Parts: sequence; C-alpha cells; structure tokens
Amino acid sequence: MSAEYALLDLNVYPDSTIKPSDDELKDYYSKNNYLYKQDTSHG
Repeated sequence: MSAEYALLDLNVYPDSTIKPSDDELKDYYSKNNYLYKQDTSHG
C-alpha cells in the first residue's frame, strides 16, 4: 500500500481568496439546506 498526501495550513488561505460562483453557492445550499433550517417554535 502506498499513500500520498499534502498537509495544508488552512491559515495560509484566508476565506477572502476563495470566491465561489453563485451556482456553486446554490448547489452547496441545496445539498446542505438542513444545516440552515431554524426552529421557529421558540419565538
């Protein structure tokens, strides 16, 4: 068995350098919309 990997320091890549397109954002949201549901029963 052989494996290759790279260790990335995520602090090197601030969020501002990553610019997802609107389509990518919509696709992510549609696949993960359960993460954004809010329980409105608590007022």
